[in-house]
Amino acid sequence: MSHQQIVQRLVEICHEDGVLRHTNHPDIANADFSHCGIDSMSFEFLQAVIEEEWSVHVPATHFTTQFHNLNSIAIYVAKQVTSDRRSHGDAPSAV
Repeated sequence: MSHQQIVQRLVEICHEDGVLRHTNHPDIANADFSHCGIDSMSFEFLQAVIEEEWSVHVPATHFTTQFHNLNSIAIYVAKQVTSDRRSHGDAPSAV
């Protein structure tokens, strides 16, 4: 699964569940979390969604120290998914 597909799905989930409801940013995937009114419960929600959708565990600290927007989360998840596939002998996907 590509990073673009992952970010698209994250944007859909955020719209459905109102996670980034406090932003008018035209490019929601690149909206900086510090300007979106996102709280720790929203990060926990995203963490659970990522584990459910892609079987990738994201340490909670990453949401405040490494991720600044949905795009950065998608890049991380795509790398983890690709790495996991390679370690299991599957063909790598385009990222």
